[in-house]
Amino acid sequence: MKTIVVVAIVSLVGVFVGIIATADYGDFVKERELRNLELSSFSLTIFMSIITFTILDKIILFFIYVHSYANKLVLRGITKF
Repeated sequence: MKTIVVVAIVSLVGVFVGIIATADYGDFVKERELRNLELSSFSLTIFMSIITFTILDKIILFFIYVHSYANKLVLRGITKF
């Protein structure tokens, strides 16, 4: 399932970059501003790549621990009744 999510995110970012790159901006936008806009569209991809390759496993383990603790509390509550 993780692979499907990554493919979906990459596809959405690719579509967004394609829309930005092929849009008609008119004469009022300077080439420098257009280049900065296209570069800024990659910031989410760069940010997610950094998270994926550095701390994603720790984040997943944290949520597994939180879920197991909540599950333990629910089961204790059920056994009291």
